[in-house]
Amino acid sequence: MNILSLPSELQTLWANRRDPRAARALAEMLWRVFLVLGAALVVVSWCYSLYLAIKPDDVIAADVPAAQASVTFDKKAMNDILDVFAARSAKAAALQSVPSVMTDPGKPAGKQLPKSVPASKKNGTAPLP
Repeated sequence: MNILSLPSELQTLWANRRDPRAARALAEMLWRVFLVLGAALVVVSWCYSLYLAIKPDDVIAADVPAAQASVTFDKKAMNDILDVFAARSAKAAALQSVPSVMTDPGKPAGKQLPKSVPASKKNGTAPLP
């Protein structure tokens, strides 16, 4: 198959795509395209990983802004952040300690069951082993 005549051959094969021989040739061409694209992807990814492996350290250091390297530790700001997290965890613990009341969809709106009632007591059946 000549590479220059490929468009005309594809056009002919596509026009006769209902013919089993043409369908087989189309499938073979598609398979080869997938193989070439897969091989190209493997080569490109290998080259990129090789580039990252041999990349000099000064290029990596140039990627990091200088402002990040000169940041000093601020104990007061850290304590403020820890206080905010402690307040959030205390609020979450308070919300979790209160049992929520859920309505049973099978009963009228006036009767409610606590969330902690097991399913076996709701419908009167024994729990499964």
